[in-house]
Amino acid sequence: MWDEPYVLEYDDVRVIARMDHPENGDMPVPWAKSFADGRVFYCSLGHDLPGLRNDGVQRLLERGIRWAARNE
Repeated sequence: MWDEPYVLEYDDVRVIARMDHPENGDMPVPWAKSFADGRVFYCSLGHDLPGLRNDGVQRLLERGIRWAARNE
């Protein structure tokens, strides 16, 4: 799928999927990490309706939210 990339700094994350961007190189798209007593799930996919309607993106968001909420 195509989506707009976000360039950001990250460290100590579990990368779930990557994007090979022609200008920015290899970048994580969704990632997860533990933070203090909680969990962080980040996903840069889904900037428009076609992206949000993608079955894979919907499953990714649902699973990531459940994981972060500890409702796996």
